[in-house]
Amino acid sequence: MREDKKKKVMSALVTEPTRKKACEVAGISERTLYNYMNDPDFMYEYQGILNGVVADTTLRMKEAAHKATEHIISVIEDEDVDVQTRLKADKLALEMVIRVAEHERDLKKDAFDFIAELLCARAEELAEEELENERIS
Repeated sequence: MREDKKKKVMSALVTEPTRKKACEVAGISERTLYNYMNDPDFMYEYQGILNGVVADTTLRMKEAAHKATEHIISVIEDEDVDVQTRLKADKLALEMVIRVAEHERDLKKDAFDFIAELLCARAEELAEEELENERIS
């Protein structure tokens, strides 16, 4: 059952806009999520899922941009199409490229921020363990 719950949490983390919302959807507390995120096996599996989502999303956006760009180029190059429509097609093509680049950057930044947060939490735990070991010695 616990593994099923972890899978549900991973799915919610990928599909929901915030960790808080992911916890609500998965039916867990934020503390439980924190505990899961400190589990290396959980994080390894989650990072793999997240990497797959990022790669798939990026690829799909690039494919869509490519198809749309081909269509827009055909409009731009069609001398039978009025100039205003062709200029709008130019603008649309540029906006699409910018959106794809921003989306890809945001996905990578989110993943980086998440990993940095985990590393900081782990560093704090190690520092606490070291202090505890010094007290015991």
